[in-house]
Amino acid sequence: MGDQIDSVIAAETLVSTQRVHASHLPLQLLDLQSPQFNTTTTPLPLPKRESRTLNATNTPITPITNPQPKSSKTLLEHSPNPHPPNANPNQPIPKENKKQTQRAKMHTSGLTNTPLTKTLLIYTLASSIALSILDIKHFAPIHVSPHFWPYGQFWRALLWQVAGFTNSTEALFAAMLVYHLRVVERAWGARKLATFLLTTLPYTTLLPPLLLTILLRPLSLTKLNYLPSGPTASIFALLAQYHLSIPHTFRYRISTSSSKPADDDATAQSTGKSLTLLFSDKSTTYLVAAQLALSQFPGMVLPAVVGWFVGLAWRMEMLPGVGARWRVPAWVVGEKERTRRVVGSSGGEERYEDLRRRLEGEAAAAAAEATGSSSSAGQGSGIGLRQGRRV
Repeated sequence: MGDQIDSVIAAETLVSTQRVHASHLPLQLLDLQSPQFNTTTTPLPLPKRESRTLNATNTPITPITNPQPKSSKTLLEHSPNPHPPNANPNQPIPKENKKQTQRAKMHTSGLTNTPLTKTLLIYTLASSIALSILDIKHFAPIHVSPHFWPYGQFWRALLWQVAGFTNSTEALFAAMLVYHLRVVERAWGARKLATFLLTTLPYTTLLPPLLLTILLRPLSLTKLNYLPSGPTASIFALLAQYHLSIPHTFRYRISTSSSKPADDDATAQSTGKSLTLLFSDKSTTYLVAAQLALSQFPGMVLPAVVGWFVGLAWRMEMLPGVGARWRVPAWVVGEKERTRRVVGSSGGEERYEDLRRRLEGEAAAAAAEATGSSSSAGQGSGIGLRQGRRV
């Protein structure tokens, strides 16, 4: 092996010597085609390298082999998504994935899974457009004088809310507000929302004209005489449910303080007072509601306030004549009756009989456990007192 390396070094030395001699000759005497000045040499065969290498102690080193790839099972265990894309859809979904699915359903964009909200939105716009096309806007609002007195047109008290808006601005903001409130139907379901709208409709329809006629108009010395048309009261009753039952997703602050950081607390106090406002993702909904309530000030404020308090009273089950257990039939909203019936010992059908018995059994077991724990604690304290007396 050493002889071959020496021959390679001698060949390279000969080639470099020939190049030096050729550079000192005149250009016309050079014959580049002659084999004497041909610098191309045939490469000599180099010795083959051994597959193993030697370290400093002349010990053979085993070659490093590539690790075997992980199996598909190991990759799935360590992957961030434990469910492969080709998983069987018939397999049961874990509880965490069910919760994520429910949250995603709540935040679904558009009017997906909200048939009743879609109907209310279409009706709000269609009724307002129909009033303009048919030129019957003068039948929708209420002027206490002369509509109630002396004309006696009390039928307006029943139609003012379902007639639609007479102003395009009110119709636009009402449609935007109804669209924002679609999450209430996703949280409740269409059947509960339909029950809420039907049970609060008599109060949101009759209370504003009655309060305006009997209370507000005499107190304002006949200055408050106008009640605009449109389902403002029902929308604000639904807004109260949105405020109480739908949590906010995030919050953010808007401050007027300067961006330069203060060195100490004294400097921070000397810079002056700063205004900081706290908002959430629900603030835009309240902004649209405020625009709707103040669109025809002060006439539109009355149905908005009445609708808000009617919604709160329904939430606290304080509305007279409204049963807490009553629901509209399932066929009204296109659903099927979901009741579980168990045949009793007497042969009749009893609803939720097994659930009632299970709850009673759990309550009895909890009471027995509490009694046993209290008695054992009393016995333990008595034993401790006896041992203390003996000592």
